[in-house]
Amino acid sequence: MDTLYAAYGSNLSHAQMRLRCPGARPVEGLILPGWQLLVRRFADIAPHAASDCPIGLWQVSRHHVAALDRHEGHPFAYRRQALALPDGRTAIVYLERDHRPGPPSEAYVARLRAGYRDFGFNLTYLEAALRRPAATRP
Repeated sequence: MDTLYAAYGSNLSHAQMRLRCPGARPVEGLILPGWQLLVRRFADIAPHAASDCPIGLWQVSRHHVAALDRHEGHPFAYRRQALALPDGRTAIVYLERDHRPGPPSEAYVARLRAGYRDFGFNLTYLEAALRRPAATRP
């Protein structure tokens, strides 16, 4: 395992990642400055100078990256790119290509909340994203 993967949506859920990427290891949760969580039909993040966004870091192998590519619909629904972390490390992240309108399903929101709890994040970030009017979302 040699790659860090930054999750911000349903892949924060340890149960979901055990199914998608057996053997992937949660490393830590951190707050990413300059990024904002967006929740339409699915979660996404976007640069936003005045915001911070919780992300969960996973240690993944190249086989896990291939599985994530399939699950995230890379390169069509989400694109995979490098993300600079505040401490100088780099992680891969998936960013939505086409913004699919919401709202998210109740089951999806439940997975988001579970993932926040799994990484010990304050739900305030998620609840704010869920309340943000779609018109103000980039």
